[in-house]
Amino acid sequence: MNSLSLNELIDLLASTDPQLRDDIAYSQLAIRIESGAEDQHLRELGDRLALKLSDEAIQTRTFSALVLGCIVERSNHNDLLARETLLRWVDSFASWYRSETDLRGWDEELGWLHAVAHGADVIGALAGAPELRENDLVALLALVTDRLLTPTLFVFREQEDERLGRAAAIILCRSELSSSAATVWLESPAIALSAGEPGPTPPWVSNTLRTLRVIYMIVERGFHKGDTLDLHQAPHREDITSAIAGVLRLASPYTAEL
Repeated sequence: MNSLSLNELIDLLASTDPQLRDDIAYSQLAIRIESGAEDQHLRELGDRLALKLSDEAIQTRTFSALVLGCIVERSNHNDLLARETLLRWVDSFASWYRSETDLRGWDEELGWLHAVAHGADVIGALAGAPELRENDLVALLALVTDRLLTPTLFVFREQEDERLGRAAAIILCRSELSSSAATVWLESPAIALSAGEPGPTPPWVSNTLRTLRVIYMIVERGFHKGDTLDLHQAPHREDITSAIAGVLRLASPYTAEL
Protein backbone atom coordinates (compact mmCIF):
# COMPACT_ATOMS: atom_id res chain seq x y z
CA MET A 1 0.00 0.00 0.00
CA ASN A 2 2.93 2.35 -0.51
CA SER A 3 1.23 4.08 -3.45
CA LEU A 4 -2.01 5.07 -1.75
CA SER A 5 -3.31 8.52 -2.63
CA LEU A 6 -3.93 11.24 -0.09
CA ASN A 7 -7.69 10.69 -0.35
CA GLU A 8 -7.31 6.97 0.20
CA LEU A 9 -5.17 7.51 3.28
CA ILE A 10 -7.70 9.95 4.73
CA ASP A 11 -10.49 7.47 4.14
CA LEU A 12 -8.50 4.78 5.95
CA LEU A 13 -8.50 6.87 9.12
CA ALA A 14 -12.05 5.56 9.55
CA SER A 15 -11.02 1.92 9.22
CA THR A 16 -11.94 -0.46 12.02
CA ASP A 17 -8.74 -2.37 11.24
CA PRO A 18 -6.04 -0.87 13.51
CA GLN A 19 -3.25 -1.94 11.17
CA LEU A 20 -4.79 -0.13 8.21
CA ARG A 21 -5.68 2.94 10.27
CA ASP A 22 -2.64 3.33 12.51
CA ASP A 23 0.26 1.53 10.84
CA ILE A 24 -0.59 2.57 7.29
CA ALA A 25 -2.93 5.59 7.10
CA TYR A 26 -1.67 7.61 10.06
CA SER A 27 1.97 6.62 9.64
CA GLN A 28 2.07 7.50 5.94
CA LEU A 29 0.17 10.74 6.42
CA ALA A 30 2.51 11.78 9.24
CA ILE A 31 5.58 11.05 7.10
CA ARG A 32 4.21 12.92 4.10
CA ILE A 33 3.24 15.95 6.20
CA GLU A 34 6.53 16.08 8.09
CA SER A 35 8.56 15.74 4.89
CA GLY A 36 6.83 18.73 3.31
CA ALA A 37 5.28 16.66 0.53
CA GLU A 38 1.83 18.05 1.36
CA ASP A 39 2.81 21.66 2.09
CA GLN A 40 0.67 22.94 -0.78
CA HIS A 41 -2.37 21.11 0.56
CA LEU A 42 -2.11 21.67 4.32
CA ARG A 43 -5.03 24.07 4.61
CA GLU A 44 -7.35 21.88 2.56
CA LEU A 45 -6.22 18.77 4.40
CA GLY A 46 -6.67 20.40 7.79
CA ASP A 47 -10.15 21.61 6.88
CA ARG A 48 -11.15 18.07 5.89
CA LEU A 49 -9.81 16.62 9.12
CA ALA A 50 -11.50 19.29 11.21
CA LEU A 51 -14.84 18.26 9.69
CA LYS A 52 -14.13 14.62 10.56
CA LEU A 53 -13.92 15.53 14.25
CA SER A 54 -17.72 15.27 14.24
CA ASP A 55 -17.77 11.88 12.52
CA GLU A 56 -19.93 9.18 14.13
CA ALA A 57 -17.00 6.74 14.45
CA ILE A 58 -14.68 7.24 17.41
CA GLN A 59 -11.60 6.06 15.52
CA THR A 60 -12.23 8.61 12.78
CA ARG A 61 -12.50 11.42 15.30
CA THR A 62 -9.40 10.55 17.27
CA PHE A 63 -7.12 9.83 14.33
CA SER A 64 -8.30 12.90 12.45
CA ALA A 65 -7.26 14.89 15.49
CA LEU A 66 -3.86 13.20 15.57
CA VAL A 67 -3.14 14.02 11.92
CA LEU A 68 -4.40 17.57 12.44
CA GLY A 69 -1.76 17.94 15.13
CA CYS A 70 0.88 16.85 12.63
CA ILE A 71 -0.25 19.60 10.27
CA VAL A 72 -0.02 22.24 12.99
CA GLU A 73 3.48 21.02 13.92
CA ARG A 74 4.58 21.30 10.29
CA SER A 75 3.25 24.84 10.06
CA ASN A 76 4.92 25.83 13.34
CA HIS A 77 8.36 25.19 11.86
CA ASN A 78 7.70 26.64 8.43
CA ASP A 79 5.11 29.40 8.89
CA LEU A 80 2.74 27.83 6.36
CA LEU A 81 -0.69 28.68 7.75
CA ALA A 82 -2.54 31.89 8.52
CA ARG A 83 -3.78 32.70 12.00
CA GLU A 84 -7.38 32.64 10.78
CA THR A 85 -6.95 29.08 9.54
CA LEU A 86 -5.52 27.88 12.84
CA LEU A 87 -8.27 29.56 14.84
CA ARG A 88 -10.90 27.90 12.65
CA TRP A 89 -9.37 24.54 13.46
CA VAL A 90 -9.08 25.41 17.14
CA ASP A 91 -12.83 26.04 17.27
CA SER A 92 -13.65 22.68 15.67
CA PHE A 93 -11.10 20.84 17.77
CA ALA A 94 -12.21 22.43 21.05
CA SER A 95 -15.85 21.60 20.35
CA TRP A 96 -14.92 17.95 19.85
CA TYR A 97 -12.39 17.61 22.68
CA ARG A 98 -14.60 19.26 25.26
CA SER A 99 -17.58 17.02 24.50
CA GLU A 100 -16.02 13.67 23.59
CA THR A 101 -17.49 10.92 25.80
CA ASP A 102 -15.66 7.86 24.46
CA LEU A 103 -12.37 8.04 26.31
CA ARG A 104 -11.18 4.48 25.75
CA GLY A 105 -7.46 4.27 25.24
CA TRP A 106 -7.30 0.73 23.88
CA ASP A 107 -10.06 -1.42 22.45
CA GLU A 108 -9.53 -5.13 21.79
CA GLU A 109 -11.02 -4.90 18.30
CA LEU A 110 -10.34 -1.30 17.24
CA GLY A 111 -6.90 -0.98 18.77
CA TRP A 112 -5.70 2.43 19.94
CA LEU A 113 -8.38 5.12 20.14
CA HIS A 114 -6.85 7.48 22.72
CA ALA A 115 -9.11 10.52 22.47
CA VAL A 116 -7.56 12.16 25.54
CA ALA A 117 -3.98 11.55 24.43
CA HIS A 118 -4.50 12.43 20.77
CA GLY A 119 -6.30 15.61 21.77
CA ALA A 120 -3.48 16.44 24.16
CA ASP A 121 -1.01 16.14 21.29
CA VAL A 122 -3.06 18.62 19.27
CA ILE A 123 -3.03 21.06 22.19
CA GLY A 124 0.72 20.62 22.47
CA ALA A 125 1.11 21.40 18.77
CA LEU A 126 -1.15 24.44 19.00
CA ALA A 127 0.81 25.60 22.05
CA GLY A 128 3.83 26.01 19.80
CA ALA A 129 2.01 27.98 17.10
CA PRO A 130 3.54 31.48 16.99
CA GLU A 131 0.29 32.81 15.49
CA LEU A 132 -1.59 32.23 18.75
CA ARG A 133 -1.78 35.14 21.18
CA GLU A 134 -2.21 35.34 24.94
CA ASN A 135 -6.01 35.08 24.86
CA ASP A 136 -5.78 32.07 22.54
CA LEU A 137 -3.35 30.34 24.89
CA VAL A 138 -5.58 31.06 27.88
CA ALA A 139 -8.46 29.47 25.98
CA LEU A 140 -6.35 26.35 25.39
CA LEU A 141 -5.60 26.10 29.11
CA ALA A 142 -9.32 26.45 29.81
CA LEU A 143 -9.93 23.61 27.35
CA VAL A 144 -7.53 21.44 29.35
CA THR A 145 -9.49 22.09 32.55
CA ASP A 146 -12.81 21.52 30.77
CA ARG A 147 -11.58 18.10 29.66
CA LEU A 148 -10.39 17.29 33.17
CA LEU A 149 -13.50 18.44 35.01
CA THR A 150 -16.08 16.82 32.75
CA PRO A 151 -17.73 13.97 34.72
CA THR A 152 -16.73 10.58 33.37
CA LEU A 153 -16.45 6.95 34.44
CA PHE A 154 -13.07 6.72 32.75
CA VAL A 155 -9.84 6.96 34.74
CA PHE A 156 -6.87 8.06 32.67
CA ARG A 157 -4.40 5.30 31.81
CA GLU A 158 -1.75 4.64 29.16
CA GLN A 159 0.00 7.93 30.11
CA GLU A 160 -2.94 10.13 29.15
CA ASP A 161 -2.34 12.34 32.19
CA GLU A 162 1.30 12.75 31.16
CA ARG A 163 0.48 13.74 27.60
CA LEU A 164 -2.18 16.21 28.68
CA GLY A 165 0.09 17.60 31.40
CA ARG A 166 2.92 18.00 28.92
CA ALA A 167 0.66 19.90 26.52
CA ALA A 168 -0.40 22.32 29.25
CA ALA A 169 3.22 22.79 30.31
CA ILE A 170 4.19 23.74 26.75
CA ILE A 171 1.56 26.49 26.84
CA LEU A 172 2.90 27.72 30.17
CA CYS A 173 6.35 28.18 28.64
CA ARG A 174 5.03 30.80 26.23
CA SER A 175 6.50 34.23 26.93
CA GLU A 176 3.24 35.94 25.92
CA LEU A 177 1.52 34.79 29.10
CA SER A 178 1.32 37.19 32.01
CA SER A 179 1.42 35.79 35.53
CA SER A 180 -2.34 36.19 35.79
CA ALA A 181 -2.95 34.46 32.46
CA ALA A 182 -0.65 31.61 33.46
CA THR A 183 -2.65 30.87 36.61
CA VAL A 184 -6.26 31.95 35.99
CA TRP A 185 -7.08 28.55 34.42
CA LEU A 186 -6.63 26.97 37.87
CA GLU A 187 -9.68 28.73 39.28
CA SER A 188 -12.10 26.18 37.79
CA PRO A 189 -10.44 23.07 39.27
CA ALA A 190 -10.09 24.89 42.59
CA ILE A 191 -13.83 25.56 42.71
CA ALA A 192 -14.68 22.02 41.60
CA LEU A 193 -12.39 20.36 44.14
CA SER A 194 -13.57 22.65 46.95
CA ALA A 195 -17.09 21.31 46.43
CA GLY A 196 -15.98 17.70 46.93
CA GLU A 197 -17.74 15.42 49.38
CA PRO A 198 -16.53 12.45 51.46
CA GLY A 199 -16.50 9.10 49.71
CA PRO A 200 -14.71 7.34 46.87
CA THR A 201 -12.66 9.53 44.58
CA PRO A 202 -14.58 10.25 41.35
CA PRO A 203 -12.64 9.50 38.16
CA TRP A 204 -12.55 13.16 37.12
CA VAL A 205 -10.92 14.07 40.44
CA SER A 206 -8.26 11.42 40.00
CA ASN A 207 -7.67 12.57 36.42
CA THR A 208 -7.39 16.20 37.50
CA LEU A 209 -5.02 15.61 40.42
CA ARG A 210 -2.71 13.36 38.42
CA THR A 211 -2.55 15.74 35.48
CA LEU A 212 -1.90 18.74 37.72
CA ARG A 213 0.98 16.85 39.34
CA VAL A 214 2.49 16.24 35.91
CA ILE A 215 2.19 19.93 35.06
CA TYR A 216 3.73 20.87 38.41
CA MET A 217 6.68 18.55 37.87
CA ILE A 218 7.40 19.73 34.32
CA VAL A 219 7.08 23.43 35.15
CA GLU A 220 9.26 22.99 38.23
CA ARG A 221 11.93 20.74 36.71
CA GLY A 222 11.67 21.33 32.98
CA PHE A 223 11.28 18.91 30.08
CA HIS A 224 13.34 15.73 30.02
CA LYS A 225 16.63 15.75 28.14
CA GLY A 226 15.33 13.58 25.33
CA ASP A 227 12.47 15.92 24.51
CA THR A 228 12.95 17.61 21.14
CA LEU A 229 11.19 20.79 22.24
CA ASP A 230 13.36 23.89 22.26
CA LEU A 231 11.75 25.42 25.31
CA HIS A 232 12.94 27.71 28.03
CA GLN A 233 11.72 27.68 31.61
CA ALA A 234 8.15 28.82 32.21
CA PRO A 235 8.39 32.60 32.72
CA HIS A 236 6.16 32.46 35.81
CA ARG A 237 7.40 29.17 37.23
CA GLU A 238 7.04 30.07 40.91
CA ASP A 239 3.59 31.59 40.51
CA ILE A 240 2.37 28.57 38.54
CA THR A 241 3.74 25.92 40.88
CA SER A 242 2.46 27.78 43.93
CA ALA A 243 -1.01 28.03 42.40
CA ILE A 244 -1.05 24.35 41.41
CA ALA A 245 0.08 23.32 44.90
CA GLY A 246 -2.80 25.32 46.36
CA VAL A 247 -5.29 23.47 44.17
CA LEU A 248 -3.78 20.07 44.96
CA ARG A 249 -4.01 20.71 48.71
CA LEU A 250 -7.77 21.09 48.42
CA ALA A 251 -8.12 17.37 47.73
CA SER A 252 -4.83 15.81 48.78
CA PRO A 253 -3.38 16.40 52.25
CA TYR A 254 -0.24 14.61 51.14
CA THR A 255 0.78 17.65 49.07
CA ALA A 256 0.77 20.02 52.03
CA GLU A 257 4.52 20.49 51.81
CA LEU A 258 4.62 21.47 48.12
